[in-house]
Amino acid sequence: MARINELATFSEEADCLIRRFLTEELVAANTRTAEWMVAAGMTTRVDAVSNLFGRSESDPPGGRALLLGSHLDTARNAGRFDGPLGVLAAISVVQLSLTGPCLRSAQSRCFAGRRLPSIAVPRTGPDSDDTAPVL
Repeated sequence: MARINELATFSEEADCLIRRFLTEELVAANTRTAEWMVAAGMTTRVDAVSNLFGRSESDPPGGRALLLGSHLDTARNAGRFDGPLGVLAAISVVQLSLTGPCLRSAQSRCFAGRRLPSIAVPRTGPDSDDTAPVL
């Protein structure tokens, strides 16, 4: 809850939560979220359209990854959970997976715009042959 509440402070207006695409508030939210990704053991990057990625690399590097995430921009008064809940849950999954054998690679994504569909779901684990389709 503390992280969701902190992200809610990055708003263009004081009396309602709004964080639109490419605003200073969205950049600030991405910057803070990147700090949490690094603390969780991920490397981060931002692509050309401002999507933020955090990745926990596999061993050996370059393995297929489970892509989890959501968006950090908001519509006016959509609420503090709209988007950030999925982003922060993804960071938690990656952080927890580093302590167990369940994932070889994991990636968290913060979409620059709302509702962009993208998910890769490979099979991983001791019985996986890494040939699962990517959806």
